[in-house]
Amino acid sequence: MADSGAKTETAGEALPLFYSRPEALNPARHGSLGLTARSDFSFARSAHAIPVVASEMPAAMRSYPIVFIGTAKAPVIITGLRQDENLFVDADGNWAGPHYIPAYVRRYPFILADDPKQPGRLTLCVDRASERVIDQLLAPFRDDKVLPFFSGNEATEATKQALAFCNQSRSTSGRPARWSTRSTRMPCSRRARAR
Repeated sequence: MADSGAKTETAGEALPLFYSRPEALNPARHGSLGLTARSDFSFARSAHAIPVVASEMPAAMRSYPIVFIGTAKAPVIITGLRQDENLFVDADGNWAGPHYIPAYVRRYPFILADDPKQPGRLTLCVDRASERVIDQLLAPFRDDKVLPFFSGNEATEATKQALAFCNQSRSTSGRPARWSTRSTRMPCSRRARAR
C-alpha cells in the first residue's frame, strides 16, 4: 500500500508541486482506475513558478522568463506575476497556445519516487487527487475516453508511456527523485521499467 503521507528526502512533510495524494501504482489497488484522455491543466492554474530542466530551456525561454531558485539554483519558468496566479491557464483548464507546456506539467498526475525499502529503485506513482484519475466503472457515465492503467496484472501501453516519459524527464534533469513512498508495488530499477 502506498504511503499517502510520502515524504521528501529534504523537506519533511512537503510533497512536490501539484501532488497531494500520490500512490505507487499496482494492479491490485489500481486495477479499475484509468486516466481520462482529455488535456486539462486546471491543476496548474495557481502555479506561478514551474520547474523545468536544461533540455527544455530553449523552448521555454520563447514564452517565459526563467529564474534559478534555492541553493541548488533550480530553473523554473515564471507563469504569473503574483503568487497563486498562472496567466497561461484559462478558466476551462486550457494552456494558452502556442506557448510551451513544461514536461513537469505534462507528466502530471504521474511521478517517479524513490522506494525507501529498496535504495536505487524507483516506483511509478499517480496522484489519486487528480480529476483525470477515475474509476473505469464510472466511465460509461462520462463523456471522456478513459485509458486504463492495467490490463489484468500487466501495465497498459498508456502506463508504460507515462513511465517512459517520467524516466526521460528524470534522466534529463540530472537530479534524483526528490520524495519517496513506502510501497514496493511495481518496483523499478534506477532507470525505471514497467512490468
